[in-house]
Amino acid sequence: MDAELTILGTMADAVHEVVELEPENIEKSPKVGSRWKTEFISGIGKSNDKFIIILDMERIFSSSETALIEGKCA
Repeated sequence: MDAELTILGTMADAVHEVVELEPENIEKSPKVGSRWKTEFISGIGKSNDKFIIILDMERIFSSSETALIEGKCA
């Protein structure tokens, strides 16, 4: 089977700030008590007393997830 190239892009409504986080300021994502699907969150960062949700981009754009997108767009 020949591999087919799929090009994906993302768009953000807004970017408020770009920060670099030290590994000690990143905690694992919570397993319960969150209104978001935590399987797409790689961690929670802390910066200036604020929490930052860190998305797991590899999981979001995994082959199984992109297959779902392709199936809905076809």
